[in-house]
Amino acid sequence: MSALTALTGLHAAQADIANTSNNIANVNTVGYHKSRTEFADLYSTPPFSDPKKQTGLGTRLAHVGKSFNQGSFEQTGNTLDLGIQGQGFFALRPEKDAGEMTFSRAGAFGLNAEGNVVNAGGSYMLSYPSAEDGTVLSKSIIQPLYVPSFRGDPKQTDNASITLAVPTGSNAQGTQDAVPATLAFDADDNTTYAFSTPFSIYDTEGVAQEAELFFVMTDIPDATNTVSRYEVHMKLDGVPYTPSSTMTLAFDESGLPIEGETPVDFTGDGRTINIDFADSTQMTDEFAVVTLDHDGVSPRGLSNLEVDGNGIVWANYSGTDTIALGQVVLANFTNLNGLSPVGDSSYKATAVSGMPYYGQSGISGFGNIRSGSLEQANVDLTAELVDLIASQRNYQASAKALETSNSLSQTILQLR
Repeated sequence: MSALTALTGLHAAQADIANTSNNIANVNTVGYHKSRTEFADLYSTPPFSDPKKQTGLGTRLAHVGKSFNQGSFEQTGNTLDLGIQGQGFFALRPEKDAGEMTFSRAGAFGLNAEGNVVNAGGSYMLSYPSAEDGTVLSKSIIQPLYVPSFRGDPKQTDNASITLAVPTGSNAQGTQDAVPATLAFDADDNTTYAFSTPFSIYDTEGVAQEAELFFVMTDIPDATNTVSRYEVHMKLDGVPYTPSSTMTLAFDESGLPIEGETPVDFTGDGRTINIDFADSTQMTDEFAVVTLDHDGVSPRGLSNLEVDGNGIVWANYSGTDTIALGQVVLANFTNLNGLSPVGDSSYKATAVSGMPYYGQSGISGFGNIRSGSLEQANVDLTAELVDLIASQRNYQASAKALETSNSLSQTILQLR
């Protein structure tokens, strides 16, 4: 029996070495919490035995527990790197709308191709839905956190209003050879127009398009003529657009536009754009675009994400529009040592751990979420190395006990 007793010691020491080695291997694993081995002694209790004369039968591995003591934090500067200072786990789901939930302290999150917040293993971080002002809409609904890349619906430009400051007389910035024009207009030949100006509008997808207006001087004021006139042409992404009528921009002797001659529709490539120059003036020495407005809309792109102390995720679009997308859900359990590890620093609930209960950052015993920080492994490397040496000594001692038992058996066998 002594050999079997020594063998249980070998098995126990081997389990202890394996557990300590695992802790050492995960010393740099984000959100990892060290495990510890717990052993129980073995006894045989036959009927009518004298308890004072019982010797033990060795040991067995009773439980591998977890130490959920707080790990240190490393600052990363990444908004979606989240740490929990205090109690709680992030709630995760392996698939967007299905799958058994898992729970983790490892908060290294990012966005996948669809815009969902996921961890490195692709599991979806869960959140409460919220209104745009950050008000939580329901705590009975837990869903993946989605971050749209754009906000707003696109609309193509159909109407534009441009205010120009046009040079007086013939002081144009271009090199038009003569007034009135004697050469046919050619957008690629700046000797056929007085000046031009580029501007941007949007197509049906909200994508910017480069347009350009060209101004050909047809009349210049003199002693008998008090009106300045320009013929206007347009190109959009290099495609000529034809005005619905001969588009002229005319100014009276005071430099004000002549009413009725400025708005015009430009048609090309199956599209019509109305442009109004009604507020333009001819009172300067240099050509300039004073204002440019149009009714096209481009979706606003995501420019920044923030996670506040309450776990509310805020998205800023194009630097002007900030809205809440949801609130990070935290989970906890009655018996943390009943959780079952599933890898990736994650756990699943068991009958021993009890069902999860949910909450939010900083409320009802839950810890505070720290954005831009990651909780490091709570492994003390020095202590683990000392434990490893002790486990090795225990293994050697049990091996020696087994060797001694074997020697005794050999001695008995040699008795004749």
